[in-house]
Amino acid sequence: MERKRKHRKKYLILAAVITILAGFVYCQNNLIQISHYTYQSEKIGDELAGTKIVQISDLHSKMFGKNGSKLIEKVEKEAPNYIFLTGDFIDQNKTDMNEEFVKKLSSLGVIVLSGDAVSLKNNCHIIGVSDEQINSEQSKIAERIVKIKGDKAISPDNLIILLAHEPQLFDAYVEADVDLVFSGHAHGGQFRVPFFDIGLVAPRQGLFPKYTAGEYKQDNTTMYVSRGLGNSIIPVRIFNQPELVVVELQKKSLDKSIGE
Repeated sequence: MERKRKHRKKYLILAAVITILAGFVYCQNNLIQISHYTYQSEKIGDELAGTKIVQISDLHSKMFGKNGSKLIEKVEKEAPNYIFLTGDFIDQNKTDMNEEFVKKLSSLGVIVLSGDAVSLKNNCHIIGVSDEQINSEQSKIAERIVKIKGDKAISPDNLIILLAHEPQLFDAYVEADVDLVFSGHAHGGQFRVPFFDIGLVAPRQGLFPKYTAGEYKQDNTTMYVSRGLGNSIIPVRIFNQPELVVVELQKKSLDKSIGE
């Protein structure tokens, strides 16, 4: 009888541990975290100040609630002025409907940028480059962005925002002298190391990748990398909840010398 009680206790403990682990994994992969940032620049005037942007990235066909209702609720609660989509909305490993998906987005009024630029306001321009362009011309990506700026006659005094899915080319984005970059692709490193806040692995960056999540600054360029929402080849996230990035644009006053 004593032996049976001990076995029963072990099974109960095992069941409890499995339940806790299952709950933890579920939460890590299904509860959306909102990350807020404020971007300040002298190029942001009164017309742009206070503009709120929600970035959605790397959904990979994942559904949050029926028809994405939970994701939609999160976005609506932020009340953004603009929504930026930065790639991998559908999982290319499971479907080949890329062209159909892009056409559907366009039919709904979504502006699809692929090697092109559009004006957000009179003094703000958004440039978009596709993965196909980046992967085929990685060594020339800075030249391509500069050419787009030239073709659109974009003034260097204007705020230039780049939507580029792959963050590992940050040096090229800096070389192209864009102000603000929204990127994804790295899935936060898939598994993040607690207390060190670093990712384990990312496509085209390998182990302990440099650009996985958060804000990165170099020279005059700031890049925000979203951890994304879904999974692809690796189906599970650990210490790395799905993420929506929210950036508010704010005016930055020019510094004045003491005594002026």
